[in-house]
Amino acid sequence: MGESNRVEDLRKALRSQAARDDWEGVSITYRISGGVPAEGLGSATARFSFEPSAREGSALAKSLTSAEMRSLVRELEESLGELVPHSEARFVPDSRVGQITVSIGGREATFLFLADEEQAKQQGKVLGPNASRLVHTLEGFQKRGAQNEEEWR
Repeated sequence: MGESNRVEDLRKALRSQAARDDWEGVSITYRISGGVPAEGLGSATARFSFEPSAREGSALAKSLTSAEMRSLVRELEESLGELVPHSEARFVPDSRVGQITVSIGGREATFLFLADEEQAKQQGKVLGPNASRLVHTLEGFQKRGAQNEEEWR
């Protein structure tokens, strides 16, 4: 299956899940890695999924409420055209690379972006407005999780 077909398949699956407000089997993984080794930036990963036990307004590190998942999936769907599929991503060595992996019912797609704004400008790969908003949302969930459960590593 071509990359554009896989992205469109993912978009349809997201719409279907959202229409039913059914988040079973949906997970979104957000990861930042790379950078110049001397800077010691290392890597970090956070995975977000819906847990039926998560109460509205709760602040669980890895569990989002249904409303949060709905909002996150809407942002993701709006960003798909601005994100670079893993198979097409090319960055210079020592770049700080962000990765968003979406899994739905056994199907998976991974998108990459430059996590460092200055590197993105230098390489001519600045995120579009929708993708930038998505990354900001994911960073917010990651920070909330790190503060509440110290699971950001």
